[in-house]
Amino acid sequence: MSGLDLLAGGALGAWAIRTAPPALVRQVVCLDEALVGVAAERGHEIFAGDPHQAAFAPAGAALSVDFPLVLRPELIDLRRGDLEHP
Repeated sequence: MSGLDLLAGGALGAWAIRTAPPALVRQVVCLDEALVGVAAERGHEIFAGDPHQAAFAPAGAALSVDFPLVLRPELIDLRRGDLEHP
């Protein structure tokens, strides 16, 4: 499964969910029940919870749009190798 994780919150996150094509987004990650509904209406796969949970399987890339949590370094480091070039 390819695509990126869209970590979304607030009005900007709702806009991003509505705007991003489901083919581009691997999963929408959100904590807000209303945004879960918006993502479901748009046909997105959804992870409704804290991405720091063990159950979260991150994609190779992510876009955070007004996401309400600070991402811990361990979660960011999972993607760091994709950005570094030898």
